[in-house]
Amino acid sequence: MNITDFIISALPLLSIIPAALLCMAPMEHQWKSPKKYIYIKLLALLACLFLVMSIPNQLFHTDYNTMLPLFAVVTFATYQGNLKAPIYKSLTVFTLSFTIMSFFSNFSYAFDAWLHPDGNANDFSTEGAIFQFLLSTVFSIIIYFLLRKWGCRLIDQVDIPRVWNISFIILLIFLIHNLVIVPEDYGQILSGNNYNIFLTSLILLFMLLCLLSVVFYFIVDGMMRLAETKEKNHLLEMQESTYLAQQRYIKETEKTRHDFRHTIGTINEMAARNDIDAIKVFMKEYIDAMPKNETTRFTDNIALNSLLNYYKHLSEGLDITLNWEVDYPAKAVIADIDICSILGNILENAIHACENIPVDDRFIDLTIRTDDTDRLFIVATNSFDGQAPDNKDIPAHNSHSGLGLKSITSTVEKYDGTAVFSHNGNEFYTDIAI
Repeated sequence: MNITDFIISALPLLSIIPAALLCMAPMEHQWKSPKKYIYIKLLALLACLFLVMSIPNQLFHTDYNTMLPLFAVVTFATYQGNLKAPIYKSLTVFTLSFTIMSFFSNFSYAFDAWLHPDGNANDFSTEGAIFQFLLSTVFSIIIYFLLRKWGCRLIDQVDIPRVWNISFIILLIFLIHNLVIVPEDYGQILSGNNYNIFLTSLILLFMLLCLLSVVFYFIVDGMMRLAETKEKNHLLEMQESTYLAQQRYIKETEKTRHDFRHTIGTINEMAARNDIDAIKVFMKEYIDAMPKNETTRFTDNIALNSLLNYYKHLSEGLDITLNWEVDYPAKAVIADIDICSILGNILENAIHACENIPVDDRFIDLTIRTDDTDRLFIVATNSFDGQAPDNKDIPAHNSHSGLGLKSITSTVEKYDGTAVFSHNGNEFYTDIAI
């Protein structure tokens, strides 16, 4: 085996490069390591795969399709090992990349059959390999930018396993079909009208895949927009509740303010008589009769203040002890909808956890701080029953948004922050830095 034969035999493997790029496109925010290290690992893996698959092909004439399962397992294991995304997302993206490449592969077989009517798929020509690489590269560049722009949003924000599992099954059907129809003998597809039928069916199926991808995006995008609308409506409801509480307080204190002049006169008369005991009794009765303000001013940020008051009243109704320290500016460090989503999920998870334990043990500690560089720190501790799920080792109660801890993590990562969840005994900890 000389170097020329080795290079020629490796040409069909060049389509691995655009396939790898498609796998990376929607995972922009999901890598465990900096991207430069990911690229180094990718290049090292591709070099190893070229050697592992090309050498047996040259020495033992092993068909590349025979080695495809091993190739898929190794590459996916490496791919998943470098991602923070759950396996149902990465497997769907990985399968999408393979499926797209399988279309380009079959188009290349058709081209090779046209050039070499007497050949077969096992003797894939150099011209066919070059055509496959060029075709897959051109289309992959277009698809790459689409996946990077639109796919990232789905990967980052959609955490519904059922949606991704259904997509995976549909893509797997396309992939299996494309692998099954590979023309082993070019003479079969060149006889009669088979060639035109083969090409037409490939084009139609590829268009169907594109159409299903677009439909999938718009359906999921609609689901996300609906969830965002519900989140905003929930926030508006909390703001309305705070506003109405303030209005009730203003109305209830109108008479007190109106009669304040008479109150001062009464106290003045008692003071003139030096009747200190009477003043104390009168002041106690006066204070007890004053309306209670239901709204606490945690921050000048209206949206966040409304949310904190909402969960304060909810917690007090469940006899949960609160220890909150809030230092958050009126001008938001991050978008109001995002800070409210983070804290709403934290507090709702904490309240649900407290409901499962005795009243005397219920507490929620919360500290929100910002520094001079506009960094935001959120530290929360709450009691829970100590029974953490085996799969995550942390209590993951669902919030009103249905996303819970995943929603917190997703929102925090949008600002390049970190969210750490842990527990010790009967205390659950949330530490966030943005």
